Amino acid sequence: MKATPTYIIEDALIDKIRTIAEFKYVGSVGRDDRPAQMNYPAALVLFTGDSDSGNKPRAVRNIAFTVAVLAKNLVGRKEALRDVYQIIDAVRDLIHGSNLDISDLGKFSCDRRAFGGYSNGIVTYILEFSVKTYLPL
Repeated sequence: MKATPTYIIEDALIDKIRTIAEFKYVGSVGRDDRPAQMNYPAALVLFTGDSDSGNKPRAVRNIAFTVAVLAKNLVGRKEALRDVYQIIDAVRDLIHGSNLDISDLGKFSCDRRAFGGYSNGIVTYILEFSVKTYLPL
């Protein structure tokens, strides 16, 4: 038995985030072509790395994913920020504590949420998630 491939975990994250009705686009930064016209709000998911936990005899890897949430300001900065706060709360609440129904994963932890920037009417927030995967003996 092999560990679940990274792309399967990323796809499960994307599918889960797509259940949030407010999103107009959800995709992978590393694997999807950027759409010709980006629709907002959008969520971009990226595998950001993994590391060996040092656990023996059963190897445990710490896997990290980042979700960038982008929202376009159509009505004013204050309203755009209020709306994006609701969306990032929804993403956090949906993923944190879930294993995405993947048997060799622990539960995801939302480790950090941070302002990513504001440019040309688009506000970006970054959510960093981590999860342990338990590799076969």
